[in-house]
This record gives sequence, C-alpha cells and structure tokens, in this order.
Amino acid sequence: MSANKRQNWEVGNTVNVGFMQGLEVLEKVASPANWRPDGYVLLGSAGQLYAFVPHAGGLKKVRDRAEAVETITQ
Repeated sequence: MSANKRQNWEVGNTVNVGFMQGLEVLEKVASPANWRPDGYVLLGSAGQLYAFVPHAGGLKKVRDRAEAVETITQ
C-alpha cells in the first residue's frame, strides 16, 4: 500500500493503523463536544477490539464497545 493512498474509513471496510494491518471498521463514533476528530471502533484479526482517534493518541486496546466509545469521547 502506498504511503500516500487514502483509506476508506466507512463501516465494514478494512484499514491499517501504523504497523497494525487488516483492522475492520466496526463503528464510527462522533465526538463533536470535545473538538477532536471522530473516532472509530476497530476489530483486529484475533478478535481484539481497539479504539482509535486519528491525530489524538493512537490505537488503544479495549475490552468491549462501551469502553471503546468512552475512550473516544473523553
């Protein structure tokens, strides 16, 4: 994948975040109240869930969807 190629962050698509490849976008979480970019709940190949907010701290491993949403909206 070219470093300049844009990824499609729509639900159901597969994206790469740093060295983590093949993450499925499960949900987009709007975060309008905190002026941060929208976040995403991602699913890794081993069934691990991640919370991700672009340009705001990277990828965080979470236990469930509720923890992911809480992490994104903080």
